[in-house]
Amino acid sequence: MRMFNFTKSLFLASLFVVFTFVLTGCFGPAKAELSKNEKSNDGVALENYLPEDTLMMISLSTQDDDQRASFQNLMSYFPQEDMKTLWESMMKDLTLELEGSGMTYEEDIAPIFGDSYRFTFGLAGEMSDEDPDMYIALTLADKEKATAFIEKMLEEDNGEDLKKGNIFGAMTVDNEDEDMYLALYKDTILITNVLENREAALKRVSKNESSLLSSEIFKESYDKLPTPNLGIAFINLKELFAKLSETQEEGMPSGEFLDALYGEALAFTAEEDGIRMTVQVAFNEESKEFNLKDYPYAEPYMYKNIPGDKLIMYTEAYGMKDAFDMQLAALGEDEASKDGVEQFKAILKAALNLDLEDDILSWMDKGFVMVVQHNKGIIPAISFYIDAQTNPDSAQKVLDLIDAGMEQAVASMLVNAPEELDTTKIIIKDTVMLGDSEIDRVVFDVSNLSDEELLTAGLPSGIFVEPVEIYYGMTDEKYFLFSTYTGLDKDYGTTVTVAKNEKIKESQNYLKGYEYQLTYISVEEIMNYVDTFVGFMELIEGPMGDEVKTGLEKVKSYVAPIKYLVAGDKKVENVAEGTMFVKIEKPVEKSSEYL
Repeated sequence: MRMFNFTKSLFLASLFVVFTFVLTGCFGPAKAELSKNEKSNDGVALENYLPEDTLMMISLSTQDDDQRASFQNLMSYFPQEDMKTLWESMMKDLTLELEGSGMTYEEDIAPIFGDSYRFTFGLAGEMSDEDPDMYIALTLADKEKATAFIEKMLEEDNGEDLKKGNIFGAMTVDNEDEDMYLALYKDTILITNVLENREAALKRVSKNESSLLSSEIFKESYDKLPTPNLGIAFINLKELFAKLSETQEEGMPSGEFLDALYGEALAFTAEEDGIRMTVQVAFNEESKEFNLKDYPYAEPYMYKNIPGDKLIMYTEAYGMKDAFDMQLAALGEDEASKDGVEQFKAILKAALNLDLEDDILSWMDKGFVMVVQHNKGIIPAISFYIDAQTNPDSAQKVLDLIDAGMEQAVASMLVNAPEELDTTKIIIKDTVMLGDSEIDRVVFDVSNLSDEELLTAGLPSGIFVEPVEIYYGMTDEKYFLFSTYTGLDKDYGTTVTVAKNEKIKESQNYLKGYEYQLTYISVEEIMNYVDTFVGFMELIEGPMGDEVKTGLEKVKSYVAPIKYLVAGDKKVENVAEGTMFVKIEKPVEKSSEYL
């Protein structure tokens, strides 16, 4: 009779729990307060198994009926066939493992976890070359089935690899060769890779001793996360960076900056029309190095005149200078990184006669924007806007350097172009009006050249079917501008601005309470650009192969339900909080307007 591999089977069973979370759409001391839906039926909080100085924790949950139903509905919009095939493959593997045991997945394993469960994974200990301390904990729907499963494994093993025990009212199983130590306590299962850690974890739970839920850093980070949810994650930034800095010589925050860090926690929740991720980063209010209250935040304000047609991405934030200063502070005692910054400053001064603080960062203390959108032709438009009101003279100094570089580049292209080409019609450098401000423009236009002339110029046909335009200068609002948006001088401040983009306006409904910063990414427009790119490539190189086409169509089918992502921030006392909402809809068959 084929012997049952307990360790592998238990691993597969745990993997099934995580996998079914994704597949639900297919088929003592003062502690952080958890809701009823964050505990087992016997009232065990899985976080109590984890030590107070836990470095990282991830927890998944299907315990809340409304959350589970919303998630199932959203997942039903995605293709099911591949997930079903993967599920069947895993079932086949588990069936082989169960062969000879007299048990089946449906009758003996699935009921152990049920449809409503929590799964928690934690890391603690030192961050060295050796394996960190790991904890896996799961809630059980049927403790009797779980006990029977374990007893069967013990019977099959016959004392060869497994050792049964009892401690703190928990049934235990040890497999020293595999570094696996299991405990069945009330209606939960705990697995660790260190024997002493299992015993300490059981003591924490049974004696209500200090645990992760007692950690001030965890409480500060976790406190305002939405509940119920589909899952949470926690990182003890203070402890993690401290331990990493002990094992890595460069690149880790150190020194006084560590005193400012507390922890980071996030939660995933399912809503009627999408998935929301909420992130909280807690800082030490008493830190002298960094105080969140002093960090500048502002509501988006620069989008009113920026062209917003066919947006792929729009992001607006505030205070690049302060962000750079914070990164410098994070270097702490890292002399190598500090030397790198000083070398960069020296190169900047020698090559361009620019001082990093006075000539660049001094005018980057307000809003800044990056925009990516469809352009005429295959090359997308990328635009940067920086509010330079604080020091427009220094911003103009940078623009003068850009202009000098453009003059040199244009002159070089004119000199090196084939004599038979009329370069005066191909490369144009002039100025245009943007409102009341004169800005520079460079136009590279080969759209009227024949294929033979393109070949002479060493340019591929089919790509530059539209002019490539580059704009740079200072707007009426004193915004530093650099853009490749074709027709910027015609569209800036007109009816197609970001402020009037219907999708942007709709997305704001998902950011109520998170008015600071703004990031918007249109997955629809990304895929439309993919269609555009593929269409151009097929014009140049011919139709794609069947295998590539099938693969692309499969990717598009998985992405189709996702419409856009939108994110915003806020700060409450010593906690920076952000939210990201992923808009999901049932896909509708339609042809692309870009082909």
